[in-house]
Amino acid sequence: MSRRPNPDFLAVVINDGKPVDESVIDRVLSHSFPEAFEARWLRACRRLSQAGYGKSVVDSYTRYSCELAKDIDPQDVLRLADVVSSVAIKSGKAAAEELPAIAVKAAAKLQGDEWRFRSWLGLMERFTNLAPESVLVVLQQMDQLLTRLNVSRLESWLLAGVRAAGTDPERRFQFFTFANPEAERWLERESGSVIFADIQRELKVYMNALWGIRHPLRETSMHAPDHVWRRATYA
Repeated sequence: MSRRPNPDFLAVVINDGKPVDESVIDRVLSHSFPEAFEARWLRACRRLSQAGYGKSVVDSYTRYSCELAKDIDPQDVLRLADVVSSVAIKSGKAAAEELPAIAVKAAAKLQGDEWRFRSWLGLMERFTNLAPESVLVVLQQMDQLLTRLNVSRLESWLLAGVRAAGTDPERRFQFFTFANPEAERWLERESGSVIFADIQRELKVYMNALWGIRHPLRETSMHAPDHVWRRATYA
């Protein structure tokens, strides 16, 4: 069983000498950070607290970093605090608060593979530098993105959006919220699926040869309502 951290030590490290909620101590114990990392984790929490990002950001890191420590190298859990800080500064408190929870989900999607998680975390830090306005919306879609893409292909998709929008943050935001149809097309390409653009010409030739018709073909939006996805027929 791990050593119970001294409450006075916790008060100094994480809460500027004020009493510490017992639940914080319980989380340290129940998730069993290796003893060598306890003080470093507490100092990381204190740095976030003193940075002025707000209680919700600190609470999010405190809670979810302990969950993450069950499956991921503690070094990466500590590094997460640095990325949270970077996100808070460049993308805002809402994105910084979201990141630790999404990191837990990402680790699960990546099956606890430490190398892949490390790559994902580094990618999130780089993306924050490239498109700070879009970090929150990308994090909110991360579960679906990692269902379709590995980390390398996720990076390619993110960079495609950055390149497509150039230095215009509004255009970047439109891409990553899928307001720009190119986002869906690039996502399909990176997921390895056969995309509509690849077969559009062949479909037109086939329909003309079989029925002698030249019908306009349009790709259905990924966010279209259910009735739009019903299979079309010809009377």
